[in-house]
Amino acid sequence: MYKRTFAAGIAVLLAVIFLSVLYLTLSSSPVAASRPPRAPSPAAANAEPPPGCIAINTDIAVPTEWISPCYHVATTTVSVLTGAALTVHPGVAVYFAPASRLRVAENATLNAVGMSNAPITFTSAATFSQPCDWEGILVDSESGPGLHLAHATVEYACAGLNVAGRRYLTVANNVFRYNSKGNGSGGAVLGDTDYSVITGNTIYSCENGFHLNEAGGNKIAANHIYSITGAGLWFDAGGMGGGKDNTIHANVIHHCGADGVRLEDGEGNEVLSNTIHHVMTNSADDGAAIYLLEQKKAVVRGNHLYANGPDDGDNGYRAAVYVTGTHDLKNEITGNTIHDIVADVVLYANSEITPDVAYNALCAQAAGAYELRNTTTVEAEAGRNYWSTNTPPTGSISGPANFTPWITLSIPTIDVYGNVTVTLRGRNGVTFFTVPRTPTALPVSSTIPNARKITLTSNWGYFDPQAVLLDDDGLATARWMISPTVDPVTAPIVVTATDFCGAPITATPKSPDLAITKTTLTTPAQAIVGGLIAYRIDYANHGDAAAPTVLITDTLPLGVQWVTDTAAAVGWTRTQTTPHVIWTRPGLDAGAHGSFLVTTTIATTDACGLQVTNRVTITSAALERRLDDNTDQAEPVTVLCPAIVITKTGPALSKATDVHTYIYEIANIGVPSSASPLALEHISDRGVGWSGLGDLTAHGCITLATGTRCTFQVSHTVALTAPDPLVNIVTATYRLPVFDQFV
Repeated sequence: MYKRTFAAGIAVLLAVIFLSVLYLTLSSSPVAASRPPRAPSPAAANAEPPPGCIAINTDIAVPTEWISPCYHVATTTVSVLTGAALTVHPGVAVYFAPASRLRVAENATLNAVGMSNAPITFTSAATFSQPCDWEGILVDSESGPGLHLAHATVEYACAGLNVAGRRYLTVANNVFRYNSKGNGSGGAVLGDTDYSVITGNTIYSCENGFHLNEAGGNKIAANHIYSITGAGLWFDAGGMGGGKDNTIHANVIHHCGADGVRLEDGEGNEVLSNTIHHVMTNSADDGAAIYLLEQKKAVVRGNHLYANGPDDGDNGYRAAVYVTGTHDLKNEITGNTIHDIVADVVLYANSEITPDVAYNALCAQAAGAYELRNTTTVEAEAGRNYWSTNTPPTGSISGPANFTPWITLSIPTIDVYGNVTVTLRGRNGVTFFTVPRTPTALPVSSTIPNARKITLTSNWGYFDPQAVLLDDDGLATARWMISPTVDPVTAPIVVTATDFCGAPITATPKSPDLAITKTTLTTPAQAIVGGLIAYRIDYANHGDAAAPTVLITDTLPLGVQWVTDTAAAVGWTRTQTTPHVIWTRPGLDAGAHGSFLVTTTIATTDACGLQVTNRVTITSAALERRLDDNTDQAEPVTVLCPAIVITKTGPALSKATDVHTYIYEIANIGVPSSASPLALEHISDRGVGWSGLGDLTAHGCITLATGTRCTFQVSHTVALTAPDPLVNIVTATYRLPVFDQFV
């Protein structure tokens, strides 16, 4: 007996170790690199009941409250019997022995309502917990009061909650995880319920999210369902049909091996504002992100579908929305944003009635795929949609369809200021319609496909912002920017708007091209202090659009002052003359050109010897195709400041009848050194109280180049009548011939 017991214990232990190792091995398969990681698979967890748990071995026949921290269902089934109610308080943990379950019988109820900071837990009592350790919570019979399950975690069951027809359930804000039978029939919430509210639940790492049949009038909303082996939400056609008048709203469903939402044999079901992505990744059966089989009056509206189907394109994925077996009472597919890289977007098959498809944004990117494929002979009503080709049906529609009117992407205006308007809309009489919003608002920086996001590029310049989000009128604007250092463009400028499908449309904007030149008219290009300098300013608009509010700015260099101009005669208004001269005009038409004269003067000796350069610029608030011709400078003007110095030397003492030799030196100390030579006009030596030496012009120094000196000598005999002291003054006068200026 002992040996037999020991051997049995070893066998059980080895089986547990083997199953644990097997599960861990299977759950460690790598996720495809192109897809975001799923929730982690359930590793074997040590979750056996802690010491002190209250053992539950009998059914519950009277109203009962579980308020202690821990309960252990140690028998196969604990039933809440007819007429009884079980209330589980916040923070309670209930452990279930292998193959056990909690059954709520006819006319009995369960109220398990935890709190966000004190959830209830229904879990496995196995030492190493695995999916399907226990059966789950079973609700028997259509008869009985509603059941409340909220803020609870249900894990490691075959079916977290299995309902056999009970109505008016409230299943809210729970976590269902690691619930699976392993044969495709397990999952988080199974069975049949009517008029129930199932909302705010998080479901992951389960076989199916919801697998219901014959269910009607339920609200399934705001649940997060992911990392599912099978379908996210499945209304099965078993029994009397797949369900009627159910609302499936605002759920987020992703990373499912099979369908996101699958509706079979039903009527009046609504699939509204759900986000479904990365589903149908591993199913050989026909499926879709949203699958409608034999549905009547189904509504698929406002959903966001993207990145669905397998990575390799090899499974049962038929389309993002697959409609088949519709024989009466058409369905409606409206206001959805659908982006598919694997297969068709909307596919009709095996139907006598096609659904109404309108106000959708549709994108099919796979080779040979269509945004609408109608394999029936009945014309599909498919107007008011956005087709990524922008010109349906080519490349967008296969099969009979009435697709007019449709939504068109366009760039209606690019003004001269660089304001670009983008529209994505169609016209319905006097009103416009556009693509739908996604259920969850996406920022413009998001890489998730969004039909309201338009990216702008150009072969010249850049956009701020680079991508825009359309408003509810299908309008958006961006500013086209040009860096001042950007090279001019000679080829046609092209602005490109690209939609969420990668389809581009282009526009060639018109723009002004202002140009200006400034010419020095004074020849040679020299001036003296107080002298005048004449310039001519030539301006033009070489572009193909008028330039508004044009300014010409003449930058005056050191020592230069404005004197007069003729700009007013050609339509310019002078607004200031110092420190710069500025002229304005309301605009300059494409092809217009003109010129005017400007006169300035050298007003100060601070400019002596300098080369003064006048720079002129023409600008506008408009965006120009080139900026390298907006500035010019005139030929530099050299400021001449001529000057001479004359000295006379002789003996300090003399007496009558002495013969003295006087030395005269004249130096040209003017600036700049490049100035032309000075021409002698007169040299005079006059005495004070006597006649002096008189006119010395004939002694030479006829021309005197800048920086040079000239010397000559004159002898003189002191007269007996000469005054004492003997004083005389020498004066030299030269002329700058180019300006006839005397120095």
